[in-house]
Amino acid sequence: MIAANNHYAGFGPGTSNLFRKMVGLSELSWADQQQQIQERLRLLQLRRQHQQNEEISNSNMSSNNHTEKRQSSLTEFIE
Repeated sequence: MIAANNHYAGFGPGTSNLFRKMVGLSELSWADQQQQIQERLRLLQLRRQHQQNEEISNSNMSSNNHTEKRQSSLTEFIE
């Protein structure tokens, strides 16, 4: 387990890169990671919007197909 304070780089991921350099690992590009995260979030939002639209469409279809039944009176049959 490793504990670090982001005070050294002023940016938590930057501190991680300082440690990676100290142990002989390559630095990570946080800009690339940020772009990937933003793209994933955009896709999740689109998927949620699509699901909501389907739910609304399905509820509208079921409400359109639903007709209320009521008791008929004898006079309606005679007319």
